[in-house]
Amino acid sequence: MLELRNAKESRGWVIRETHSPGAQLKDAGRMINRECGNHINIPELVTVGVALHDDPEPVVTTQEMEAFKNIAPEDIEKYLKAWGTILCRVPFMPALMPDLTISPYGVVLLGAFLDAHARFARSDDLGTLRYDAMLYIEEVCLDGTIICYQAGRNKMLRGFKDLATACLLTPRRLRDDFDANPELFCRNVREGTTRIKSRDYPSFMYPEDGYKKGRSDYGLCRGPFLVRCFHHIFTGKRNATVSACVGLKGGPRPVAELNKMSEVTPENIGYVAVLARFILNDQDAWHVDDNKFNSADFYNSLIHLFSNAEWRASTLKWWNEEVFGNNRSDSDDEDDGDNMYVRILAQRAAIKEHRRGEEMAHGKEDAWDHDSGAEDDSDKDMQELDYPEDGEEERDELDDLPEWF
Repeated sequence: MLELRNAKESRGWVIRETHSPGAQLKDAGRMINRECGNHINIPELVTVGVALHDDPEPVVTTQEMEAFKNIAPEDIEKYLKAWGTILCRVPFMPALMPDLTISPYGVVLLGAFLDAHARFARSDDLGTLRYDAMLYIEEVCLDGTIICYQAGRNKMLRGFKDLATACLLTPRRLRDDFDANPELFCRNVREGTTRIKSRDYPSFMYPEDGYKKGRSDYGLCRGPFLVRCFHHIFTGKRNATVSACVGLKGGPRPVAELNKMSEVTPENIGYVAVLARFILNDQDAWHVDDNKFNSADFYNSLIHLFSNAEWRASTLKWWNEEVFGNNRSDSDDEDDGDNMYVRILAQRAAIKEHRRGEEMAHGKEDAWDHDSGAEDDSDKDMQELDYPEDGEEERDELDDLPEWF
């Protein structure tokens, strides 16, 4: 913990070593928001994790503890899940637990350190998107009028002051109103006549032609702007568009590679969705609220939709193919059993059973020969059985297989 104390005294919780314990904690902190969402209370997460990490019934225990009884059970579960992720990323963390359980200062210090680096990571992600993401806005043609981004590098002219960003921010269920008269719709939003609610998912969450009014979750989380922002943050700018990755080499290793990410989670999608919406609005600095739109409510409602198993599986399958080019639901671990491995095991089992039957049969013959005083000719029998004369028909194709098989 000495390294964290020194980092606290420096400006910005700086860890200069790249392979020290503090560096591993820093890397773990930078992934917390990316893996658990922008609105998780990290100091509280650390406090709960240290106190309840080995408790068999943590939710029940919290109801009996004055410090935790006001924390919702679902938040306790979320904290412990996040704490488990931190333990996996920091191999030496279990060794710190005995000291942390008796050191309130150590818990506070660790919570503040992880929280600081989680914020730094979010700031870095927003910084990379601030201008580059505007290149991912596609032109839209409405009644012969082409809508394209016009605000340039001035973020305070985005939101419902620019028609292109307004088009992406408009709730998908209200797109017909926007398309009918974009200027009027934007003015109504700016004046408060039309309210943008937190759980009205914006148009950038859907493909332009991928929305069904009777099935609002169809196409949700598959919008091209969202996907490009995801690529920009996790797999690198070169992968955000097809044209950007052609012929490009070198550059820093992307977040997904550095952290050995192999699949997309709902929390990853929710994290990027919140950042993408902020990049499109006209706020110059990060805020949870944008007028009446609360990003925490937006994130939580989106994550809750993934509780539907069928939609979750379909959406994550699509994302994993889109981002990593794989389909975990169609892996070798879940094939139909018709493969060479299974066939070899079955053939070996058949050979073993066949030989066991022959051995039992010869055993009976030998016993009869012994009782009658006849010479034991089992060796001859086995020789004839294993090596038939030339031209003699084989009894079974299994007999020709090598002995080790």
